[in-house]
Amino acid sequence: MPSYQPVEAVLRGLAVLRHISLNPRSNVGDIHQATGLNKATIVRMIETLTAAGYVTRDEETARYSVSGMALELSAGYDAIQAIKSLSGDILEVLQKRIGWPSDIGIPDGCDMIVAATSRAQGRLFFNRKAGYRAPLLATSLGKAYLAFARQADRARLITQLAGHSDPWNLPARNGTIDEVIETVRRNGFATIDPHYAAREYDGTVATLAVPIMNGDAAMGALNVMYLREAMQEEEAATRLLPALREACAEIAAKLAPRA
Repeated sequence: MPSYQPVEAVLRGLAVLRHISLNPRSNVGDIHQATGLNKATIVRMIETLTAAGYVTRDEETARYSVSGMALELSAGYDAIQAIKSLSGDILEVLQKRIGWPSDIGIPDGCDMIVAATSRAQGRLFFNRKAGYRAPLLATSLGKAYLAFARQADRARLITQLAGHSDPWNLPARNGTIDEVIETVRRNGFATIDPHYAAREYDGTVATLAVPIMNGDAAMGALNVMYLREAMQEEEAATRLLPALREACAEIAAKLAPRA
């Protein structure tokens, strides 16, 4: 039990800072609508955060964004370690249930980072430990995340991906990326790019991935890896997706409050 009741003024200030961080260029009305705080309180919180250097104001539009100093607030947070500690048991149970290993991936620029994995020594180990990076559009993890990311984040990433010459980035370059995204959203899962599978796994491995959601937007993705010779994609989707989605919901419930 805490020794003292929470300091309400601090909680209100943090609520304002969090909203501005997640919604750059917000005005007082936006923050009021999202937090329910009265506008006078919001103005006091913003002025305090501005004085402390965490928020900046656009004088022409009266809209607010976080400053670079706000990055210091997360300096001690190790996202990969946090995800590993929160999801390890879930991944272990999932692997025992379906018989195949899984990874949790989180976005970092145009890549996905493997934040946690249930791969162990064996046919599907492939030396992919936590911290491994893979191209976003090459992997089922990346495509599942991209298809369900916030629209502004998706548009920004597609623009960046269009500048890369790798074969799996062709849809971002030739304008067919919307078809890829629509297919993933319609199916509810993504698959590995065949060029990448051939390069990394000699075409022997297939994957399915589903987004880890925080509200109506993805914050990462969860996959399952299996040998292509073991089953066709349709059979894999029927057999593996229900358990994968259940595990994904458990992971989301643990991660969302920290996202």
